[in-house]
Amino acid sequence: MRKLAIAAAAALTLFDIASASAQSAPFQWTGMYVGAQAGYRWDDSNLTCEECKYEDLSLNLDTGVIGGHLGYNIQPGPLFVLGVETDFSIGNGEDEVEFLGFDGVTLANIKHTWDGSVRARAGYLVMPNILLYGTVGVGFLGEEVNLDQEFGDFDDSKVRVGWQAGAGIEAAINAKWRARAEWIHADYGSSDYSGHGNSDISIDTTTDTFRLGISYALN
Repeated sequence: MRKLAIAAAAALTLFDIASASAQSAPFQWTGMYVGAQAGYRWDDSNLTCEECKYEDLSLNLDTGVIGGHLGYNIQPGPLFVLGVETDFSIGNGEDEVEFLGFDGVTLANIKHTWDGSVRARAGYLVMPNILLYGTVGVGFLGEEVNLDQEFGDFDDSKVRVGWQAGAGIEAAINAKWRARAEWIHADYGSSDYSGHGNSDISIDTTTDTFRLGISYALN
């Protein structure tokens, strides 16, 4: 509930700013743009070890994120905008958990560092300079795993691949600058790692990210 309240407050503030700066002439959304974003990523990850006495351990990998995006819009009519966008953000989600398996105690250090996506966007213009949009596409997440075991350390890293979907509001402040607020949900499924001995682990991950951004039209 707190997450939704934060997102709703930011969206309403953005809507008020955009309404005050609305242009009398229709705004042209077609063209390429580049921008930056910052926000917070809530990370719902769980570690499972089938051979361990504690099979399901919750990980606290929430983190702030900052990054950039690049996209292209097409405005096929006065009320609709279609586009494609790619983005990349860095964060510092990290947690350690300890579990007991048949081979002794294992200390697991898990990191979720960066994330990115390639997404389609489709939006409706509630005002000439205010766009409400939905977005869906492929998401990527950088993951690093260290297992400190009695038989030695195990290190590995992967690029998790999953799907992303979300919604947002974007406002044209003027012909070149736009501001946005958006919420993105991502599901990266399960990732498996094989350590020393019998301490194989699996990490299930979904995330929710709220971020504010600003873009500059290149056309």
